[in-house]
Amino acid sequence: MKNVLLFFCLTICGLSQSQIFTINNPHFVFHKTTSQSPAHWYIEVTSNLSIDTTLRWVAHFNNIPSQWGINFDDGTTSFPMIEDLDSSDFLLEPLATTGMPLKLIIGAMLNDTPGHGSVYFDVFDPANRNDFQTIQFEFIITPGTNGLESVSNSEYYKIENKTVFLEEPGEICLYDLQGKLVKQETKSLNLTEFSGVYFLRIQSGLKNTFIRVML
Repeated sequence: MKNVLLFFCLTICGLSQSQIFTINNPHFVFHKTTSQSPAHWYIEVTSNLSIDTTLRWVAHFNNIPSQWGINFDDGTTSFPMIEDLDSSDFLLEPLATTGMPLKLIIGAMLNDTPGHGSVYFDVFDPANRNDFQTIQFEFIITPGTNGLESVSNSEYYKIENKTVFLEEPGEICLYDLQGKLVKQETKSLNLTEFSGVYFLRIQSGLKNTFIRVML
């Protein structure tokens, strides 16, 4: 009888601690200027189940300037404005149904205000608040300028002579204003052949930076 009870307890514990969704890259960094407003991008959530799941998010603001307007779209509801500690439920469908992960999309109207802050979202099953994952959208906003030369180097990438270099292999992607992928490399990307306004995404491991640049 004791063995039966032990097996039952272990089974319940295992179920309660099971991961029902996956977030591969939970940290995204915006390196933008005040002239590149609005800033927007997304983090993807993938269901590990074969049925629809109701999840909940709770927002936490850290050092977000009061002049910024933060909006959010969880795939179920689009919120034109959210504030610290706002929360809502949303639906996560199986990958077999949608064919693609769910995008949690954030946007920020910068209102000509520089700053360095983050919006965190705890994502969890409402029935099990203790089993959660946190995603982070980090905003590094400097005074307005559009040139590539104004983009600051990071601990995982650098920009020299109109070329982006990664310290470790990852992804460097260049998109046009319509979101079409123009060029992609894994270690370095030379941008001398391009001119105009583009979006540059630099990713290595869990670090992800999205920049709007004038080339």
